[in-house]
Amino acid sequence: MSGKPGPLPRRPSVTGSDPAVRGEPAKGRGGADDALRRLAESDLIAVVTATADGAITDANGAFLELTGYSRAELAAGRID
Repeated sequence: MSGKPGPLPRRPSVTGSDPAVRGEPAKGRGGADDALRRLAESDLIAVVTATADGAITDANGAFLELTGYSRAELAAGRID
């Protein structure tokens, strides 16, 4: 063994937060929502929107390209 780690697997990292779930008001966050929307639309990183139980309800082009799913499959609810 060489002791060198192998390449990292390419898989999406999903993180998110809903201020309503945390009990925080949606106002007062400045341009955070706009900045996140612009970042998601840029397709620089994979971004998904999911329900609390993990069902993916929306995804940007970077996520779809990374996973190989199509926008039609997303619309049909075929992404697990």
